[in-house]
Amino acid sequence: MSSTNNLSIAIVGSGSRFALSLVRAVFQSSNAENIHFRLMDIDSAASTRLEELIVALNKRCGKNHSVSIHSMAREAVQGADHVLCAFAVDFPASFLRTCWVLKDHGIDFVEGETATPGALMALMRHLPPLLDIARAAQDSNSEVWVHVINNPMPRLVMALDSALNFRRVVGHCHGTLHLKDSMAGLLKLPTAELDIHVAGINHFHIVQKLLHKPTNTDLLNHIKTNISDSEREEWSSTDFTQYKMFEELGEVIGHGIWHNYDYLPYANGRMWKHSHFNTWPRDATGVLAVRQASAGKPTPATDPAHFIADEEQEQIFDIILALSGKSEPYHYLSGNTRNEGRLPFLPDDAIVELPAWVSDKGIALTSPIAEVPLFFQQWLSTQVAIHKLSVEGALGSRRAAIESIALDPSFRSSNCSPGTLLDDMIEVNAGLVPAL
Repeated sequence: MSSTNNLSIAIVGSGSRFALSLVRAVFQSSNAENIHFRLMDIDSAASTRLEELIVALNKRCGKNHSVSIHSMAREAVQGADHVLCAFAVDFPASFLRTCWVLKDHGIDFVEGETATPGALMALMRHLPPLLDIARAAQDSNSEVWVHVINNPMPRLVMALDSALNFRRVVGHCHGTLHLKDSMAGLLKLPTAELDIHVAGINHFHIVQKLLHKPTNTDLLNHIKTNISDSEREEWSSTDFTQYKMFEELGEVIGHGIWHNYDYLPYANGRMWKHSHFNTWPRDATGVLAVRQASAGKPTPATDPAHFIADEEQEQIFDIILALSGKSEPYHYLSGNTRNEGRLPFLPDDAIVELPAWVSDKGIALTSPIAEVPLFFQQWLSTQVAIHKLSVEGALGSRRAAIESIALDPSFRSSNCSPGTLLDDMIEVNAGLVPAL
């Protein structure tokens, strides 16, 4: 294990924007000294660009962080204290091919990667390399922490536990931060003045507390009882599905943006209203178009002055520091780890999302501050069952994979059997997923 002043951090997927977020946070931190970055990406040019940026930032900031570039993930993670898994397998092409299959079979969705049967394919694409990375990292350092930021994150975290009994893993998500920002915007308050507590699973949780800290005002009660017409109009225009759930169920359910629709058992065309064509497949299509247009062209170098001046909001490095004992315990709004009784209606091995305290002792989930409504308990139970079945499917069980599709709420509109949908998705992901 490295000393507290000399951490080794492997980044698998060094071309990811989350790799940039981590590097920015390191250079903005006063606690970071002599970090060694071990970079790996199937696009070696991405690792070279990140190395060049780190060298430029060292010069600008008077730091002495070091870099090594590796061609294989197994090599990159050797001896690392922390491994950030930021890779995306054949994204966005394989994701979009899966989306076309879902659409062809009548499945109505908005995001398609963390819920819906599309999440099963994302799990099957990402799990094999993740298992190899975790094995290699643990073999070289039994105290390594693996940080999973890939989607479907909770299923991947559950699979590491199920397949390897590997529990030194952090599930990362900025969803609760996004929800906090959006509620602050709705109420015209600074985000820093709000305190929030959610309970549920990643991308699908219920807000149990929304507090204005300077005045100790219960903002959740305000939203439920005194929301103005102008606030309703703004909310419905910026996050329509979330607003409709509030209007119909009386609860604020996060994290919003694309995700709620895909989890909602009664979602249908009545709720299809998303600003700026706000769906993940449309966004991913834009990513693909940009990549195709820039193919063969040199990627401009990142300006270190502008890069370091941008405010970093991702929590990756804060959590690394806390786990390494280099900072005070960190209050993580989106703790994603084993339930272990925190939500008593879910099994212990469910990966739940609750606020947590992160320290060198690990990740300690806090308990919900109120009973979760019965309807939401049942929705969460269904999703956790889908997670468990999809993990079994990704580990080789065709029957479990079919059952996970049959149980998914979005399958209600399918024009085919769950087995046919599975086979058609596997066909367009051939070579990237195991054949079942």
